[in-house]
Amino acid sequence: MDKKRRVHMIGHAHLDPVWLWRWGEGVAETRATFRSALDRMTEYDDVRFTSDQIVMLSWLEDLDPELFERVRERVAEGRWEIAGGWWVESDCNLPNGESLVRQGLVAQRYLASRFGRIATVGLNADPFGHSAALPQILVGQGMRAYCFMRPQRHETLLPDRPFRWRSPDGTEILATRMPRAYTSRGMDMFEHVSGAADETAPDIDDIVLFYGVGNHGGGPTRDNIDDFHRFAGESSALKPVASTLEAYFDAVQDVNTPVVGSDLLSHARGCYTTQSRVKAAIRRAEKRVLEAERWATVASATTARPYPREDLERAWAALLFNDFHDILPGSTVESATADALAELGGAAATADHVVVMSQQSIARRVDTRVGPGEQPILVFNPLPYSRVEQVEVEFGGIGEPLGGEPLAIVDSSGTSIPFQIVGSEATVGADIGRRRVVFSAEVPALGYAMFASVRGEASAVDPIVQSDEIRVGALSVRASVGGEVTVTQASQGVDVHLTPRLVAVQDDSDTWSHDVVAYGRGGRAFDIVKVRVIEAGALRSVLRVWSEHAGSSLVQDFVLRVESPRVEVRCWLNWQEELAIAKLLVPFAAASDYRCGAPFGYAERSTDGAEMPFQRWVACPTAGGDRTLCVWIDSGKSGVDVDSSGVAISVVRSPVAAWDNHAQLDLDSARYDYLDKGVQRFTYALQCFDGPQSNDRFETVAQEAVHPLEAVLEGAHAGEWPRSWSAIDIDLPSVQISAVKLSEDRLDVITLRLVETAGSLSRGEMRVLGRPVPYEIAPFQVQTVLVPLSKDEEVRAVSLLEWSEEEMAAVALPWKDSSV
Repeated sequence: MDKKRRVHMIGHAHLDPVWLWRWGEGVAETRATFRSALDRMTEYDDVRFTSDQIVMLSWLEDLDPELFERVRERVAEGRWEIAGGWWVESDCNLPNGESLVRQGLVAQRYLASRFGRIATVGLNADPFGHSAALPQILVGQGMRAYCFMRPQRHETLLPDRPFRWRSPDGTEILATRMPRAYTSRGMDMFEHVSGAADETAPDIDDIVLFYGVGNHGGGPTRDNIDDFHRFAGESSALKPVASTLEAYFDAVQDVNTPVVGSDLLSHARGCYTTQSRVKAAIRRAEKRVLEAERWATVASATTARPYPREDLERAWAALLFNDFHDILPGSTVESATADALAELGGAAATADHVVVMSQQSIARRVDTRVGPGEQPILVFNPLPYSRVEQVEVEFGGIGEPLGGEPLAIVDSSGTSIPFQIVGSEATVGADIGRRRVVFSAEVPALGYAMFASVRGEASAVDPIVQSDEIRVGALSVRASVGGEVTVTQASQGVDVHLTPRLVAVQDDSDTWSHDVVAYGRGGRAFDIVKVRVIEAGALRSVLRVWSEHAGSSLVQDFVLRVESPRVEVRCWLNWQEELAIAKLLVPFAAASDYRCGAPFGYAERSTDGAEMPFQRWVACPTAGGDRTLCVWIDSGKSGVDVDSSGVAISVVRSPVAAWDNHAQLDLDSARYDYLDKGVQRFTYALQCFDGPQSNDRFETVAQEAVHPLEAVLEGAHAGEWPRSWSAIDIDLPSVQISAVKLSEDRLDVITLRLVETAGSLSRGEMRVLGRPVPYEIAPFQVQTVLVPLSKDEEVRAVSLLEWSEEEMAAVALPWKDSSV
């Protein structure tokens, strides 16, 4: 008799804590689902249950301690497996790399504290794709294997067997794509089991199959269990057994496994752009919480200010929860979106408070003495390398006449530096006494420098200005009513011309853009209706361009700065279209492939016009390689297509909220919520480089845009600290520091997360509060380092969970029992 192929039946209840319902309903359904799973275990001796999304266990512990204790008992028995190891099933393309690290850091430490062990099998069933750096992140979080469902077979060709998934740094993890859906709701169990076998390579003896009611929870039903029991007795070729993911991966770890070395895409391409408000709120919260950790760490280590761990943990919890794969991608109902925006606003506000109080605790110790009526200005740099960058600051009191004594800006040595007076943020009249200035500040790494407004006058160098054109150095921008914007960059005696424009394209696809590969570019461009030069000074010039399309309008400020080779474009878009997408087109003779930013790295993709995810930058070389165009954009813009004619970044989409294309719209009489109508603010930048460029150059510019210098007004007072100071400095900008925080376990140890972005082995030295710290980091590696404040203790490299190898081994225990 031939050997039967074993089907590992994974009892599961995929539960979206938020989707077509708000999170409160998700909490209630969690309790009901877990109770049902426990009841089935009582009724059937062989049933096992696999759960993930650790936030749900935290809800259960808080709301129903008795039920939580029953879960703990089944875990100890080996019949309840906890997988995933993340706080939620996060989107895996759009969050920054640090957020993906924190998913595991928060969740795995929670598991260790409650169960004495961490999850060792990653599970992200429903997210719409998986970025290439995930193998390194998962292994660093204690995972040995990974299970997912999307993209499905009809979307992306992947091995129909377990495979080794390799990240750019070379880390590999055993992975498998579910051959069938993560839920068996409404399915014939016999077809479900046999279908899984048909979709798995015939030489693979062990097959994984999820069963149980899902999406709104539920879990295995009595009918599910009875059916697969009956199938086990009747099938001559298949043997379904109640199992766990641990048992399945144990069974397949020695099979012939091919290697896949790319990101795993693509499903629901519209979700790279849908619901821009949430994406922008995520980006602001990411930026501000990371900055809050940095300044709180510096303040705690140098001023004895208490480290606000609870505030930071609360902000991270809100951020991680809203990285969920229906919230961040924008596929929830509008009431759930409102909840997300409120939570993310709260996280950013909490982080703002931490930043302000931490910076003020530093500022009050600085010697800021200046003359009467003069204003000290401290400029803070959140990045670990020194920078020269223009900053804006507004100062002055009510009733101080604007036309008073001449103004000058001086640096920390008292030397006068160029500056420019620009328009106030408030529109209350010229006699209010407020002044807004822009000046170039040189600030040391993760530190501050003092500047001041004083009496006097500074020299100015005016650029060449025309009514419809600005010029600064090698750059010029010209626009005409009824025409187009032309950006010209002089390079090695040749003028490069770029003509960026916004195009509205009809888009009848649903919220997810199911089955859409590309949106095309055949729409109508916004028409230019007015052009004005609004600034022309010593440091920058600004050309404002007003455009219109149907009921929508666009205002763009093209900004040229004396020290920058880039054109920055600040945009205010009032979008009123329905069932349409706005594409920012930058025509360029692109080569056959391009690169773009991704979590903790980059992706290399074909110039085929397909809509793809990206983070912060897109770089396209010409076919001959003589030039490279880079477009930087943030504010939650994360969809792009590139073909041989240039770059097209998706700016905003307006499908009907939470609409699947299986539902027919009644456009004549029904009222629908069309997403993202209203005002959108975003900024993009353009630059052409001579020849090919390394990724780290693009990433450095992106980091500077995400974390700009920040000017803070301070009173004049004596202090023991100098007027310019650095806390943490690294000698190679290609080695980014994605996190600076105090250790999870000690308040006298600093945690640093290093990320190599150039693709080369890097050796160098950091200085951490004056302590030299040598480092060595492999190409594209993510490395976590613990630096004790006491120089008598050694610096240690640890896992992403901030544990040593021995500590990781003590909690990386299998979630299974011997009977499987």
